[in-house]
Amino acid sequence: MEAAKAHNKNRTIALQIMKSALQKALLAPGANYAEEIEQQILIKLKSDYEKSIAEFKKANREDLVQEDSEQLEIIKEFLPKEPTKEELVDYVLKLKKDNPAINIGSAMKEMKAKFPIVSGMIISVIVKENL
Repeated sequence: MEAAKAHNKNRTIALQIMKSALQKALLAPGANYAEEIEQQILIKLKSDYEKSIAEFKKANREDLVQEDSEQLEIIKEFLPKEPTKEELVDYVLKLKKDNPAINIGSAMKEMKAKFPIVSGMIISVIVKENL
């Protein structure tokens, strides 16, 4: 409500999209509220925005890139802080140290469980480089 009163268009839109996505998930049959579900929904929205921004860049639509980038930053405010590359590499090396026979698939699965906010593509690259 404050965003709308302040005439912050992108913040208002981002908040409305998040609210709508969360309500839709809660209206699904058998749905129960849980922070994990909320986080999954916000991660999905973040991913969708990142894909849209990439497409808008290809189409040279800087106006839409700017708009979606601002909305993406607002969505990120509600997500946990993303780990640094060093933190991810350290965790892969720890996995390797704890289990020298670990394979790429198992390492990626553990990484995704530990860092759900990080995209699978980034995890894949880091695991392949460090395993």
